Amino acid sequence: MTVIAALAHDGQVFMASDNVATGNRAYQVTNSKIHQNGPLLIGLSGSVVVSDIIEHGWTPPSRAHGESAERFLAWTVSRSLRTLLREQAHVSTDRDGEYVNLNALIGYEGRLYYLSTEFSVLSLTAPFEAIGCGSDYAMGVLYAYSRMDGAARPSPEEQLTRAVEAACQFDVHCAPPIHHHASPRSGT
Repeated sequence: MTVIAALAHDGQVFMASDNVATGNRAYQVTNSKIHQNGPLLIGLSGSVVVSDIIEHGWTPPSRAHGESAERFLAWTVSRSLRTLLREQAHVSTDRDGEYVNLNALIGYEGRLYYLSTEFSVLSLTAPFEAIGCGSDYAMGVLYAYSRMDGAARPSPEEQLTRAVEAACQFDVHCAPPIHHHASPRSGT
């Protein structure tokens, strides 16, 4: 299983994840659950196969001149991912529509977005989010830090470390070591 925590701060998106994959047992893995793919920092939770396809077999489309960031992610990126995963036979369909065993946090231009199992993309208003089975623990830590005075608040990396550590402490499906990634600063 997984915990991925993300924090948007000062024009950058920071992410941290645990280091375990589960099947019939827990596996310590060397591959990261967070990838910089073109302009997108993507933290992936769900199927390892789908994550591998996105990391190694997908190139994000280019953003059209004048296209808003929200439209680019919700329409252009989402459709590109859906097409690739459909071609690779990893999209399921039921009476409610198409879905994939994956959800993701996306950092783009210093903002944080959530990609759902149905390929919808949400532009998040909170500067932090977590996904995976350990997300409730991580969210509690990130919320507590968000209530602190800015001067007393630790660095984004420290906040994310503590958030993922809490998930690893209390959820048996999360385990260290912790991987950190940061997007380039927006506008640079």
